Amino acid sequence: MHSDVDERPFAYFRIFFGILMGWQIWTVLTTHRLIDDFLVSKFYFTYPGFDWIQPLNMAAMQNVIIMMFVASLCFTIGLLYRISSIVLFSGYLYIFILDQTLFFQQFYLIILLLFLMIWIPAHKTESIDSIFNTKIPAPQVWQLWAVRFQLAVVYIFAGLFKLNADWLTGEPIRTWFPEISSIGVWIFVYGGILFNLCIIPLLLYRKTNTLGLILVCIFHITNELLFNIAIFPWIMLVPTVLFFYPQRVTRNPQPHYDKATRGRPVTHNNTLKTLCTLYIAVQILVPLRTFLYPGDSSWTEEGRKFSWQMMLSYKNVESFQMYSVNPTTQKRRDIDLTQYINEFQSAVMIRNPLLTAQFARWISTKFDPPAEIYAQTLISFNGREPKDMIDTTVDLSKTTRRILPGQWIKAL
Repeated sequence: MHSDVDERPFAYFRIFFGILMGWQIWTVLTTHRLIDDFLVSKFYFTYPGFDWIQPLNMAAMQNVIIMMFVASLCFTIGLLYRISSIVLFSGYLYIFILDQTLFFQQFYLIILLLFLMIWIPAHKTESIDSIFNTKIPAPQVWQLWAVRFQLAVVYIFAGLFKLNADWLTGEPIRTWFPEISSIGVWIFVYGGILFNLCIIPLLLYRKTNTLGLILVCIFHITNELLFNIAIFPWIMLVPTVLFFYPQRVTRNPQPHYDKATRGRPVTHNNTLKTLCTLYIAVQILVPLRTFLYPGDSSWTEEGRKFSWQMMLSYKNVESFQMYSVNPTTQKRRDIDLTQYINEFQSAVMIRNPLLTAQFARWISTKFDPPAEIYAQTLISFNGREPKDMIDTTVDLSKTTRRILPGQWIKAL
Protein backbone atom coordinates (compact mmCIF):
# COMPACT_ATOMS: atom_id res chain seq x y z
CA MET A 1 0.00 0.00 0.00
CA HIS A 2 2.90 2.34 0.79
CA SER A 3 5.24 1.16 -1.96
CA ASP A 4 6.54 3.94 -4.21
CA VAL A 5 5.55 4.10 -7.88
CA ASP A 6 6.82 5.89 -10.94
CA GLU A 7 6.15 9.61 -10.52
CA ARG A 8 6.13 10.46 -14.24
CA PRO A 9 2.49 9.52 -15.01
CA PHE A 10 1.31 11.72 -12.14
CA ALA A 11 3.42 14.61 -13.41
CA TYR A 12 1.97 14.33 -16.93
CA PHE A 13 -1.53 14.01 -15.49
CA ARG A 14 -0.96 17.13 -13.36
CA ILE A 15 0.26 19.15 -16.35
CA PHE A 16 -2.57 18.28 -18.73
CA PHE A 17 -5.23 18.42 -16.02
CA GLY A 18 -3.98 21.87 -15.04
CA ILE A 19 -4.11 23.05 -18.66
CA LEU A 20 -7.72 21.87 -18.99
CA MET A 21 -8.77 23.64 -15.79
CA GLY A 22 -6.92 26.80 -16.78
CA TRP A 23 -8.65 26.83 -20.17
CA GLN A 24 -12.06 26.33 -18.56
CA ILE A 25 -11.50 29.02 -15.92
CA TRP A 26 -10.12 31.45 -18.52
CA THR A 27 -13.28 30.96 -20.59
CA VAL A 28 -15.43 31.90 -17.59
CA LEU A 29 -13.18 34.85 -16.77
CA THR A 30 -13.22 36.30 -20.28
CA THR A 31 -16.89 35.61 -20.96
CA HIS A 32 -18.21 38.19 -18.49
CA ARG A 33 -21.81 37.36 -19.39
CA LEU A 34 -21.50 34.01 -17.57
CA ILE A 35 -20.91 35.72 -14.25
CA ASP A 36 -23.25 38.64 -15.00
CA ASP A 37 -26.20 36.38 -15.84
CA PHE A 38 -25.64 34.24 -12.78
CA LEU A 39 -25.53 37.14 -10.34
CA VAL A 40 -28.74 38.82 -11.59
CA SER A 41 -30.79 35.98 -10.13
CA LYS A 42 -32.84 36.59 -7.01
CA PHE A 43 -33.02 32.90 -6.15
CA TYR A 44 -30.47 30.09 -6.13
CA PHE A 45 -31.22 26.39 -6.02
CA THR A 46 -29.07 25.60 -3.01
CA TYR A 47 -28.29 22.11 -1.81
CA PRO A 48 -29.91 20.91 1.44
CA GLY A 49 -27.92 22.22 4.39
CA PHE A 50 -25.99 24.74 2.29
CA ASP A 51 -28.47 27.62 2.10
CA TRP A 52 -25.95 29.74 3.97
CA ILE A 53 -23.51 29.60 1.05
CA GLN A 54 -24.41 32.44 -1.30
CA PRO A 55 -22.72 34.17 -4.25
CA LEU A 56 -20.43 37.11 -3.53
CA ASN A 57 -20.75 40.44 -5.27
CA MET A 58 -19.52 40.89 -8.84
CA ALA A 59 -16.01 42.09 -7.96
CA ALA A 60 -15.51 39.38 -5.35
CA MET A 61 -16.72 36.61 -7.69
CA GLN A 62 -14.32 37.83 -10.38
CA ASN A 63 -11.51 37.80 -7.84
CA VAL A 64 -12.37 34.20 -6.96
CA ILE A 65 -12.17 33.21 -10.63
CA ILE A 66 -8.86 35.10 -11.06
CA MET A 67 -7.44 33.37 -8.00
CA MET A 68 -8.50 30.00 -9.42
CA PHE A 69 -6.88 30.81 -12.77
CA VAL A 70 -3.58 31.70 -11.10
CA ALA A 71 -3.83 28.51 -9.05
CA SER A 72 -4.38 26.48 -12.22
CA LEU A 73 -1.17 27.93 -13.70
CA CYS A 74 0.74 27.10 -10.51
CA PHE A 75 -0.78 23.63 -10.47
CA THR A 76 0.31 23.02 -14.07
CA ILE A 77 3.94 24.05 -13.60
CA GLY A 78 4.15 22.52 -10.13
CA LEU A 79 4.70 25.75 -8.20
CA LEU A 80 3.30 25.69 -4.66
CA TYR A 81 1.52 22.56 -5.80
CA ARG A 82 -0.23 21.66 -2.53
CA ILE A 83 -1.53 25.19 -2.00
CA SER A 84 -2.71 25.52 -5.59
CA SER A 85 -4.49 22.14 -5.33
CA ILE A 86 -6.34 23.27 -2.23
CA VAL A 87 -7.24 26.63 -3.80
CA LEU A 88 -8.61 24.95 -6.92
CA PHE A 89 -10.53 22.35 -4.93
CA SER A 90 -12.05 25.01 -2.66
CA GLY A 91 -12.91 27.31 -5.57
CA TYR A 92 -14.55 24.63 -7.68
CA LEU A 93 -16.43 23.29 -4.66
CA TYR A 94 -17.68 26.76 -3.68
CA ILE A 95 -19.07 27.50 -7.16
CA PHE A 96 -20.50 23.98 -7.45
CA ILE A 97 -22.44 24.30 -4.18
CA LEU A 98 -23.92 27.69 -5.04
CA ASP A 99 -26.64 26.36 -7.30
CA GLN A 100 -27.89 22.90 -8.26
CA THR A 101 -28.41 24.00 -11.84
CA LEU A 102 -24.61 24.16 -12.11
CA PHE A 103 -24.38 20.41 -11.62
CA PHE A 104 -22.44 18.87 -14.48
CA GLN A 105 -20.74 15.50 -14.47
CA GLN A 106 -17.39 17.04 -15.45
CA PHE A 107 -17.72 19.65 -12.70
CA TYR A 108 -18.29 16.93 -10.11
CA LEU A 109 -15.44 14.79 -11.47
CA ILE A 110 -12.99 17.72 -11.39
CA ILE A 111 -13.80 18.26 -7.71
CA LEU A 112 -13.23 14.58 -6.90
CA LEU A 113 -9.94 14.46 -8.81
CA LEU A 114 -8.73 17.66 -7.15
CA PHE A 115 -9.57 16.21 -3.74
CA LEU A 116 -7.41 13.19 -4.53
CA MET A 117 -4.61 15.34 -5.97
CA ILE A 118 -4.31 17.22 -2.68
CA TRP A 119 -2.89 14.03 -1.16
CA ILE A 120 -0.78 12.93 -4.13
CA PRO A 121 2.77 14.33 -4.59
CA ALA A 122 2.32 14.86 -8.32
CA HIS A 123 5.03 17.53 -8.16
CA LYS A 124 7.82 15.00 -7.49
CA THR A 125 9.14 15.61 -11.02
CA GLU A 126 8.54 18.00 -13.93
CA SER A 127 7.76 20.83 -11.49
CA ILE A 128 9.20 24.06 -10.14
CA ASP A 129 8.80 22.70 -6.61
CA SER A 130 11.09 19.74 -7.37
CA ILE A 131 13.90 22.11 -8.39
CA PHE A 132 13.99 23.72 -4.97
CA ASN A 133 12.98 20.68 -2.93
CA THR A 134 14.65 17.39 -3.80
CA LYS A 135 13.05 15.57 -0.87
CA ILE A 136 9.49 15.49 -2.20
CA PRO A 137 8.23 11.94 -1.54
CA ALA A 138 7.32 9.70 -4.45
CA PRO A 139 3.69 8.79 -5.15
CA GLN A 140 2.56 5.56 -3.55
CA VAL A 141 0.61 2.56 -4.76
CA TRP A 142 -2.58 3.49 -2.91
CA GLN A 143 -2.59 6.93 -4.55
CA LEU A 144 -2.28 5.42 -8.01
CA TRP A 145 -5.16 3.05 -7.34
CA ALA A 146 -7.26 5.83 -5.80
CA VAL A 147 -7.38 7.70 -9.12
CA ARG A 148 -7.84 4.49 -11.08
CA PHE A 149 -10.72 3.56 -8.79
CA GLN A 150 -12.38 6.93 -9.33
CA LEU A 151 -12.22 6.50 -13.09
CA ALA A 152 -13.56 2.97 -12.77
CA VAL A 153 -16.55 4.26 -10.80
CA VAL A 154 -17.40 6.72 -13.58
CA TYR A 155 -17.07 4.19 -16.40
CA ILE A 156 -18.75 1.24 -14.70
CA PHE A 157 -21.77 3.10 -13.35
CA ALA A 158 -22.19 4.86 -16.69
CA GLY A 159 -22.34 1.40 -18.27
CA LEU A 160 -24.64 -0.14 -15.67
CA PHE A 161 -27.18 2.67 -15.93
CA LYS A 162 -27.29 2.15 -19.69
CA LEU A 163 -28.86 -1.25 -19.02
CA ASN A 164 -32.34 0.25 -19.02
CA ALA A 165 -35.32 -0.18 -21.32
CA ASP A 166 -35.00 3.16 -23.12
CA TRP A 167 -31.29 2.85 -23.92
CA LEU A 168 -31.64 -0.77 -25.05
CA THR A 169 -34.37 0.27 -27.50
CA GLY A 170 -32.21 3.05 -28.89
CA GLU A 171 -33.45 6.10 -26.99
CA PRO A 172 -32.53 8.89 -26.81
CA ILE A 173 -30.13 8.16 -29.70
CA ARG A 174 -33.02 7.81 -32.17
CA THR A 175 -34.47 11.14 -31.04
CA TRP A 176 -31.13 12.95 -31.31
CA PHE A 177 -30.20 11.44 -34.67
CA PRO A 178 -33.42 10.53 -36.53
CA GLU A 179 -31.51 10.13 -39.79
CA ILE A 180 -29.18 7.41 -38.44
CA SER A 181 -29.72 3.81 -39.56
CA SER A 182 -30.72 1.00 -37.21
CA ILE A 183 -27.21 -0.44 -37.43
CA GLY A 184 -25.79 2.92 -36.37
CA VAL A 185 -28.19 3.06 -33.42
CA TRP A 186 -27.13 -0.38 -32.20
CA ILE A 187 -23.46 0.56 -32.54
CA PHE A 188 -24.15 3.48 -30.21
CA VAL A 189 -26.26 1.41 -27.82
CA TYR A 190 -24.18 -1.71 -27.37
CA GLY A 191 -20.86 -0.05 -28.14
CA GLY A 192 -21.50 2.40 -25.31
CA ILE A 193 -22.36 -0.36 -22.85
CA LEU A 194 -19.42 -2.57 -23.78
CA PHE A 195 -16.97 0.33 -23.72
CA ASN A 196 -18.07 1.57 -20.30
CA LEU A 197 -18.03 -1.88 -18.70
CA CYS A 198 -14.87 -3.23 -20.34
CA ILE A 199 -12.49 -0.30 -20.69
CA ILE A 200 -11.02 -0.46 -17.18
CA PRO A 201 -10.01 -4.16 -17.46
CA LEU A 202 -8.53 -3.42 -20.90
CA LEU A 203 -6.46 -0.56 -19.49
CA LEU A 204 -5.32 -2.54 -16.46
CA TYR A 205 -4.11 -5.56 -18.45
CA ARG A 206 -0.71 -4.67 -19.88
CA LYS A 207 -1.21 -6.66 -23.09
CA THR A 208 -4.42 -4.80 -23.95
CA ASN A 209 -3.87 -1.33 -22.52
CA THR A 210 -2.70 0.06 -25.88
CA LEU A 211 -5.97 -1.14 -27.42
CA GLY A 212 -7.74 0.40 -24.44
CA LEU A 213 -6.05 3.75 -25.09
CA ILE A 214 -7.13 3.69 -28.74
CA LEU A 215 -10.72 2.93 -27.72
CA VAL A 216 -10.66 5.69 -25.10
CA CYS A 217 -9.51 8.21 -27.72
CA ILE A 218 -12.13 7.10 -30.25
CA PHE A 219 -14.95 7.09 -27.70
CA HIS A 220 -14.30 10.47 -26.12
CA ILE A 221 -13.35 12.32 -29.28
CA THR A 222 -16.54 11.00 -30.92
CA ASN A 223 -18.55 12.26 -27.94
CA GLU A 224 -16.92 15.67 -28.21
CA LEU A 225 -17.67 15.94 -31.93
CA LEU A 226 -21.27 14.72 -31.69
CA PHE A 227 -22.48 16.13 -28.41
CA ASN A 228 -20.23 19.11 -27.61
CA ILE A 229 -20.09 18.23 -23.90
CA ALA A 230 -17.46 20.79 -22.92
CA ILE A 231 -14.26 19.40 -21.38
CA PHE A 232 -15.68 16.16 -20.03
CA PRO A 233 -14.17 13.94 -22.77
CA TRP A 234 -10.75 15.48 -22.18
CA ILE A 235 -11.07 15.16 -18.40
CA MET A 236 -11.63 11.43 -18.95
CA LEU A 237 -8.82 11.13 -21.49
CA VAL A 238 -6.05 12.74 -19.45
CA PRO A 239 -6.02 10.32 -16.44
CA THR A 240 -5.59 7.39 -18.85
CA VAL A 241 -1.84 8.06 -18.61
CA LEU A 242 -1.96 6.53 -15.12
CA PHE A 243 -2.50 3.10 -16.67
CA PHE A 244 0.83 3.26 -18.50
CA TYR A 245 4.56 3.45 -17.80
CA PRO A 246 6.59 0.97 -15.75
CA GLN A 247 5.42 1.31 -12.20
CA ARG A 248 8.94 0.85 -10.81
CA VAL A 249 7.66 -0.26 -7.43
CA THR A 250 10.19 0.15 -4.63
CA ARG A 251 9.86 -0.83 -1.04
CA ASN A 252 9.89 1.79 1.67
CA PRO A 253 12.35 1.37 4.54
CA GLN A 254 11.57 -1.35 7.04
CA PRO A 255 8.97 -0.25 9.60
CA HIS A 256 10.05 0.62 13.11
CA TYR A 257 9.35 -1.95 15.81
CA ASP A 258 8.42 -1.13 19.35
CA LYS A 259 8.61 -3.39 22.37
CA ALA A 260 5.11 -2.38 23.40
CA THR A 261 3.75 -3.93 20.22
CA ARG A 262 5.49 -7.27 20.98
CA GLY A 263 7.25 -7.45 17.66
CA ARG A 264 4.49 -6.05 15.48
CA PRO A 265 5.48 -3.09 13.26
CA VAL A 266 4.36 0.33 14.40
CA THR A 267 2.31 1.75 11.50
CA HIS A 268 -0.26 4.44 11.04
CA ASN A 269 -2.16 2.62 8.33
CA ASN A 270 -5.42 2.17 10.21
CA THR A 271 -6.55 5.76 9.74
CA LEU A 272 -5.63 5.69 6.06
CA LYS A 273 -7.40 2.39 5.52
CA THR A 274 -10.49 3.69 7.29
CA LEU A 275 -10.60 6.86 5.18
CA CYS A 276 -10.04 4.92 1.96
CA THR A 277 -12.79 2.47 2.89
CA LEU A 278 -15.15 5.34 3.66
CA TYR A 279 -14.35 7.05 0.35
CA ILE A 280 -14.90 3.82 -1.59
CA ALA A 281 -18.18 3.18 0.20
CA VAL A 282 -19.49 6.68 -0.58
CA GLN A 283 -18.51 6.47 -4.24
CA ILE A 284 -20.33 3.15 -4.60
CA LEU A 285 -23.37 3.67 -2.38
CA VAL A 286 -24.30 7.17 -3.54
CA PRO A 287 -24.96 6.10 -7.16
CA LEU A 288 -26.81 3.00 -5.95
CA ARG A 289 -29.29 5.12 -4.00
CA THR A 290 -31.02 5.68 -7.34
CA PHE A 291 -32.61 2.23 -7.03
CA LEU A 292 -34.34 3.23 -3.78
CA TYR A 293 -36.70 5.49 -5.74
CA PRO A 294 -39.61 4.30 -7.86
CA GLY A 295 -39.73 4.99 -11.57
CA ASP A 296 -37.10 6.17 -14.01
CA SER A 297 -34.71 8.58 -12.27
CA SER A 298 -33.99 10.29 -15.59
CA TRP A 299 -37.66 11.35 -15.54
CA THR A 300 -38.17 12.04 -11.84
CA GLU A 301 -34.57 13.28 -11.18
CA GLU A 302 -34.71 11.54 -7.80
CA GLY A 303 -31.33 10.05 -6.94
CA ARG A 304 -29.92 11.01 -10.32
CA LYS A 305 -27.27 13.49 -9.26
CA PHE A 306 -23.84 12.07 -8.36
CA SER A 307 -24.71 8.72 -9.94
CA TRP A 308 -22.90 9.02 -13.30
CA GLN A 309 -26.04 8.65 -15.40
CA MET A 310 -25.01 10.17 -18.71
CA MET A 311 -26.66 10.58 -22.11
CA LEU A 312 -29.75 8.63 -21.01
CA SER A 313 -32.51 11.17 -21.45
CA TYR A 314 -33.87 13.90 -23.67
CA LYS A 315 -36.63 16.10 -22.28
CA ASN A 316 -38.32 18.28 -24.84
CA VAL A 317 -40.47 20.89 -23.09
CA GLU A 318 -43.76 21.36 -24.92
CA SER A 319 -45.12 23.88 -22.44
CA PHE A 320 -44.54 25.18 -18.93
CA GLN A 321 -46.69 27.36 -16.73
CA MET A 322 -46.43 28.27 -13.07
CA TYR A 323 -49.02 30.32 -11.28
CA SER A 324 -49.96 31.46 -7.80
CA VAL A 325 -53.37 31.34 -6.13
CA ASN A 326 -54.28 33.68 -3.30
CA PRO A 327 -55.66 31.39 -0.56
CA THR A 328 -58.13 34.08 0.54
CA THR A 329 -59.48 35.46 -2.72
CA GLN A 330 -58.61 32.48 -4.95
CA LYS A 331 -57.25 34.99 -7.44
CA ARG A 332 -54.84 33.41 -9.92
CA ARG A 333 -51.66 35.07 -11.14
CA ASP A 334 -49.11 33.78 -13.64
CA ILE A 335 -45.50 33.81 -12.45
CA ASP A 336 -42.87 35.30 -14.76
CA LEU A 337 -39.71 33.28 -14.10
CA THR A 338 -37.47 35.88 -15.74
CA GLN A 339 -38.18 38.21 -12.81
CA TYR A 340 -36.48 35.82 -10.37
CA ILE A 341 -34.05 33.44 -12.08
CA ASN A 342 -31.85 33.58 -15.15
CA GLU A 343 -32.51 31.84 -18.45
CA PHE A 344 -30.18 28.93 -17.76
CA GLN A 345 -31.66 28.26 -14.30
CA SER A 346 -35.12 28.35 -15.81
CA ALA A 347 -34.20 25.85 -18.55
CA VAL A 348 -32.85 23.39 -15.99
CA MET A 349 -35.66 23.91 -13.48
CA ILE A 350 -38.60 23.25 -15.78
CA ARG A 351 -37.12 19.83 -16.62
CA ASN A 352 -36.55 18.96 -12.99
CA PRO A 353 -39.61 18.50 -10.73
CA LEU A 354 -37.47 18.68 -7.58
CA LEU A 355 -36.11 22.10 -8.49
CA THR A 356 -39.56 23.26 -9.58
CA ALA A 357 -40.91 22.41 -6.13
CA GLN A 358 -37.93 24.11 -4.46
CA PHE A 359 -38.59 27.32 -6.39
CA ALA A 360 -42.32 27.08 -5.60
CA ARG A 361 -41.65 26.93 -1.87
CA TRP A 362 -39.54 30.09 -2.11
CA ILE A 363 -41.77 32.11 -4.43
CA SER A 364 -44.79 31.36 -2.25
CA THR A 365 -43.24 33.42 0.56
CA LYS A 366 -43.00 36.48 -1.71
CA PHE A 367 -46.76 36.88 -1.65
CA ASP A 368 -48.85 38.29 1.19
CA PRO A 369 -50.38 36.08 2.36
CA PRO A 370 -48.14 33.20 1.20
CA ALA A 371 -49.69 31.89 -2.01
CA GLU A 372 -50.49 28.44 -3.26
CA ILE A 373 -48.22 27.54 -6.16
CA TYR A 374 -49.12 25.22 -9.02
CA ALA A 375 -47.19 24.18 -12.12
CA GLN A 376 -48.01 22.52 -15.40
CA THR A 377 -45.04 20.96 -17.18
CA LEU A 378 -45.75 19.15 -20.43
CA ILE A 379 -42.68 17.20 -21.51
CA SER A 380 -41.83 14.71 -24.23
CA PHE A 381 -39.37 12.22 -22.76
CA ASN A 382 -37.11 10.19 -25.05
CA GLY A 383 -39.43 10.47 -28.02
CA ARG A 384 -42.66 9.66 -26.13
CA GLU A 385 -45.88 11.60 -26.43
CA PRO A 386 -45.86 14.73 -24.22
CA LYS A 387 -47.26 14.30 -20.72
CA ASP A 388 -47.41 16.17 -17.42
CA MET A 389 -44.36 15.68 -15.24
CA ILE A 390 -45.94 17.37 -12.21
CA ASP A 391 -49.37 16.80 -10.70
CA THR A 392 -51.20 20.02 -11.56
CA THR A 393 -53.55 19.62 -8.57
CA VAL A 394 -50.78 19.69 -5.96
CA ASP A 395 -49.87 22.93 -4.18
CA LEU A 396 -46.09 22.82 -4.58
CA SER A 397 -45.56 25.34 -1.79
CA LYS A 398 -46.67 22.63 0.64
CA THR A 399 -44.03 20.15 -0.51
CA THR A 400 -41.02 19.56 1.71
CA ARG A 401 -37.33 19.12 1.01
CA ARG A 402 -36.75 15.49 1.92
CA ILE A 403 -35.15 12.32 0.62
CA LEU A 404 -38.43 10.44 0.29
CA PRO A 405 -40.06 10.11 -3.17
CA GLY A 406 -42.00 13.19 -4.24
CA GLN A 407 -45.72 12.48 -4.45
CA TRP A 408 -46.25 15.44 -6.82
CA ILE A 409 -44.14 13.80 -9.54
CA LYS A 410 -46.29 11.89 -12.01
CA ALA A 411 -45.22 8.46 -13.21
CA LEU A 412 -43.73 8.16 -16.66
